[in-house]
Amino acid sequence: MIRNYFTDAFKTGVAVTTSDTLLIDGRVKALTPQSNWQQYVLYVGEAPGLVPITATAHAVVTNTAVVTFSPPNPNIKVGMSVGGAAGLSNQTVSTVDSPTQITLSANIGAAIPEGTVLTFSYTAINTLKVTTINDDEVIFTNIQPGFVLPLSVVQVHSTGTGGGVASMIALS
Repeated sequence: MIRNYFTDAFKTGVAVTTSDTLLIDGRVKALTPQSNWQQYVLYVGEAPGLVPITATAHAVVTNTAVVTFSPPNPNIKVGMSVGGAAGLSNQTVSTVDSPTQITLSANIGAAIPEGTVLTFSYTAINTLKVTTINDDEVIFTNIQPGFVLPLSVVQVHSTGTGGGVASMIALS
């Protein structure tokens, strides 16, 4: 079923948690009859592209995983690859501690000099995998922020959703 966005009003919004076993409303998919599934229209708030983001590092010593940088950059997210300096091969952002500090997936092998330009990017195009009210699985790629899926969605999968797709709201 496709919802008419111009005549149907949305009454509720639910923050979406991705799961390979749960429906958007939190019930276990395998234990819930399909006739009882609640359908939603999905709004995607964050969906970054492959364009790298840069930040200037402060001096970092070896054998640490914490990196500070400036200026503050709220677009640096968990899961992004980090490059631009020796010792950063195969590193990803493990946690974002603040808009000017991250923790990497492993300790840095070589010191990073003050003023080094670091690059942050996702290694693949963003994807979003959903299950529709008809129990069809659909994968969207290269989604733009603010995208509203033209489907009746019941589940957003963890496996198959990535590349920074986040801040989703299920509208009903």
